[in-house]
Amino acid sequence: KLKKLKLASKRSHNMGNCCQKNCASLESYVLWLFKVCDCRSGGKTATGDDTNGSSVGPPISPPLRTVKQSCRFVALFPYQARTEDDLSFQPGDKLEVLDTSQEGWWFANLLVENGLARPGQKLQGYIPANYVAPDQSIEAEPWFFGAIKRADAEKHLLNHETETGAFLIRESESQKGEFSLSVRDGATVKHYRIKRMDNGDFFITRRVTFHTLNAFVMHYSKSSDGLCVRLGRPCIKVQ
Repeated sequence: KLKKLKLASKRSHNMGNCCQKNCASLESYVLWLFKVCDCRSGGKTATGDDTNGSSVGPPISPPLRTVKQSCRFVALFPYQARTEDDLSFQPGDKLEVLDTSQEGWWFANLLVENGLARPGQKLQGYIPANYVAPDQSIEAEPWFFGAIKRADAEKHLLNHETETGAFLIRESESQKGEFSLSVRDGATVKHYRIKRMDNGDFFITRRVTFHTLNAFVMHYSKSSDGLCVRLGRPCIKVQ
């Protein structure tokens, strides 16, 4: 019986080493798991008291489910805190998400430039997950509207707050993996299909191609180059 216990302990220890070596993101959970096992086998509790004694510490909770520290997010829409635990922010604000354990609501830090926050600005709290997108991603771009329909794009662009040259890029309704450019030209909206080459480049006409949509937008913001108008400000996003 003693040999079986030693063998089980050895296998458990080896499994823990394997998880920590090959799954770095699980390290905190592995440490928590073995701490709990140690407590149940007569070791120490979270308070350091012996489990065989009269003093028993509080139950040990698993660590928060966190995201990588290098992962940053950008606010897409304005949000005004509704409770004292919420965090207010404006479009374009950068945030660092610390905890994603609550579905739909993430715990985050507001990242401020040069450490200067707006007067009375809270710097940590809960945010609605669908109000942000990963930094440097296409979803974080102010001109990208995702999978909206052609008719909805026209409604956005013909809003009284937009002007000629306002534009947005959306996912193509008919061609999966491709995009469409919608541009306001006076009282109308023109649509252009953004095609993909075999190497992944983007183009409207093969005469000029682009490695990224950012390069595409930059080019047509400087010159209309065949479009109805030169691209102006991105269409305003409304949640």
